[in-house]
Amino acid sequence: MSIVISGGLSDFSNVLAKQLLENGENVVIFHNFNASYNKVLSSIKGNSKLTILNIDNINLEEILKQFSIHNVTRVIDCSLVNTNFVELDHLKSASRLLLGITNLLDAIRTYGKIENFTLVSGQGVYGNSKLQDETQPLTPITFNGASQMSVEAMVHSYAVSYRINTVIGRIPNILIPSNISKTTDGFSNNLNLSNAVNGVRLLSKISSFTFENPAEVFNISNNIETDGNGESREAIFTNKKISEKLGFSVQSNDDSELSNFENILPTFLVYGQTVEKLEFVKLLKNQGIPYFESSVDLETTGDANVKEEISRILPSHLVYFSSNQNSFEGNCFTLRSNVSLNLYLPWLLASISDRTAIHFTYFGTNPIFGESSESPETSALAVKTHTDKMLSYFENILQLRVGSNVADSENVGQQNVDLKQSGTNLEENLPNGLELILNKSFGIHNLVNLSSKNAGQNIEKRG
Repeated sequence: MSIVISGGLSDFSNVLAKQLLENGENVVIFHNFNASYNKVLSSIKGNSKLTILNIDNINLEEILKQFSIHNVTRVIDCSLVNTNFVELDHLKSASRLLLGITNLLDAIRTYGKIENFTLVSGQGVYGNSKLQDETQPLTPITFNGASQMSVEAMVHSYAVSYRINTVIGRIPNILIPSNISKTTDGFSNNLNLSNAVNGVRLLSKISSFTFENPAEVFNISNNIETDGNGESREAIFTNKKISEKLGFSVQSNDDSELSNFENILPTFLVYGQTVEKLEFVKLLKNQGIPYFESSVDLETTGDANVKEEISRILPSHLVYFSSNQNSFEGNCFTLRSNVSLNLYLPWLLASISDRTAIHFTYFGTNPIFGESSESPETSALAVKTHTDKMLSYFENILQLRVGSNVADSENVGQQNVDLKQSGTNLEENLPNGLELILNKSFGIHNLVNLSSKNAGQNIEKRG
């Protein structure tokens, strides 16, 4: 049996995993590799009872699969622990949080074997209320607090509708020594990370659903609140309920171990057979980044084969290199290959990315720059032009455009290709593209030399 920690890695989920492992539990962490936090405590990395998977909360199908594989009985969701990013892009971030929790809850409902679901929420739902106990109406005053309240409402609805044994724990805005939230003016409830985790673990052991208290709420907080001048007062964000009902008490714990982390690496799944792809794989290898080269037959394979490979590898990034442009002139069979490789498969990967939150990068070549005497119109160029336009309607993918002369079919696999003669010097530009990919950037970027006539043109940066 296993416990899933969903919502990704953070200082909080690291301490939670450590405590669960010390208690002999099997722990599975769903973590979608991102640009801000990809590290795990040195003391638990490599633990045989710990599994970290590249899975986002919106990936319903994969969550269900992993529930069965790992015989999951409890789920603790930490996606609301660090939601300061909501303030930066509240529309996209808040909707993504709500979509993620809904898919996670639906996986729990469908699976039917979860004994306890615990949502870790926050103090932000109370806003500036003078009394912040579990009976008070919620009055958030920030986008962060509003997103917490919205997620709590969805969780409560699922608990009532499907009798899912659910508990909600609200932790303070400030957890120490983590920088989960910046210190605010006035009094604040500062709680040690280990104490917050202890409280959540108590909630995760509640094993019975009651209609009287579906999705029962508990504050997990300190007994006192302090200000910047060293003054203290009795906490208005009170922990009386969890203390009396579950025996929670604030202990003096040492979280100094939180300075000892090791980074976890992304995993790439790479498609295509071009010079750019070969050079990109070489770059990944030189930088020690794990990667797989797709083994599916891209011309004849069905959608199920593509999805199966992604599910088996669970990559953090999908990277597709559009196929060579000189091999698609001729009869209907070459037309079919052209459309399959240069149009349908990129669209399929973009669609999978949209449903799973796996970052997708499409490397295209110069057809988007238009016809010229050097690059006359061909079937491949016509298809790629429409592919480029079509993919621009997906908000969460990265399109990288490279120069035209590096992808000639006769150059593939050769050792002495003069890449510097093309519009894109791969040696100079691919590292820039890799940086965009690792940062999970979105939008359209030209990877061409500054001396190229196309440098700086047709750039649309959406992220």
